[in-house]
Amino acid sequence: MLTPLLVELNITELCNRTCSFCPRSLDYPNLNLNMDIELAQEIANQCIGFTENIHLVGRGEPLLHPNFIDIVKVFAKDFSVKIVTNGDHLYKYIDQLHAILNLNSGKHKITYCLYDNDEQYNDANKLYGEYKDIFLYKTYDTGENLYNDTLSKKQW
Repeated sequence: MLTPLLVELNITELCNRTCSFCPRSLDYPNLNLNMDIELAQEIANQCIGFTENIHLVGRGEPLLHPNFIDIVKVFAKDFSVKIVTNGDHLYKYIDQLHAILNLNSGKHKITYCLYDNDEQYNDANKLYGEYKDIFLYKTYDTGENLYNDTLSKKQW
């Protein structure tokens, strides 16, 4: 039986950015809608034996969820957790995330999408470079789009 490689969850509809490549830069609303812990637990229960990977991503910034750490705890027990973040609030949670996920274990992953510039990259590398499971992804927002040649060359 084939099963999905991952289940991707949008745990919040909040975001603190309006990147040019995102619908939020136009008219996508920034709503204070958040997955509750009970629903997260129900999803976790249903995913056991169905997939090994839970990704916390989406149109919202996961770290803005008011119970972000509790949501991570729900999934970290039984799954490999991947978090995709703009990183603006990562410093608030880094110690708790490391305690829950062991960010040097190779089991979990945080992808920190860098939208600003090389200075942001250098700062992030200083703060999080010691964690092998935090990946710094340069995807600078040029104000144009993701397919800008300059951006693509810099990204790779």
